[in-house]
Amino acid sequence: NLPTTYADWSLVPIFTDSYYQPLISTLKNSGLTENQNLFTFGYDFRKSIVDNANSLNTFLTDKTPGKKANIVAHSMGGLVARYCFEKVTGCAGKIGKIVTAGTPHQGLIKAYQLWEGGQFDTDPTLKFMEEIALHATNLPYLTDKDIIQNRFPGVKDLLPTFDYISGKPYSSLSSQAKNPVLESLQPFGANFISQTTPLSGNSQNTYSGFSTTT
Repeated sequence: NLPTTYADWSLVPIFTDSYYQPLISTLKNSGLTENQNLFTFGYDFRKSIVDNANSLNTFLTDKTPGKKANIVAHSMGGLVARYCFEKVTGCAGKIGKIVTAGTPHQGLIKAYQLWEGGQFDTDPTLKFMEEIALHATNLPYLTDKDIIQNRFPGVKDLLPTFDYISGKPYSSLSSQAKNPVLESLQPFGANFISQTTPLSGNSQNTYSGFSTTT
């Protein structure tokens, strides 16, 4: 629960071994070398996308000075890369191509449960990580929802930007349920589209929205 920079973060081993290591191995087999022309950018997912995008800009300045980096980004990382490219001064000139894999460019339905209700994901691994993150805040007198909304602004930055609550158009939602960060990126900028390849799947059902009661 202390202030951190990107230099304090690294990829979570359980994810590195299962998800990221095969990708890193593929890139290395193509001729890239870690810490020379292949770098991993770890960031505090609790922070806002804006903060992490600024950290990415600094990271690129430090690691690839005077060169353009090609970025492969997964999930929220794709939004961090996109915000950096489109909104952070000087960042676009440091990026060649962007590949996003499974990035919720229009927001993530499940973020609403966590942001508005403090409800954990049903995935055991994600739930375990979320519980550890909440425990680390050391705020025993606040509800899970209060902790999320006070200490995890990154969750709000994942809220959908489409009509995701039944009977309530996005335009009619309160500011608490809207996502101004992703709104600022809509529609896709022409420069971003020309330099980006999104990877997504269509073999599994996903949430389309929520029905709520008052």
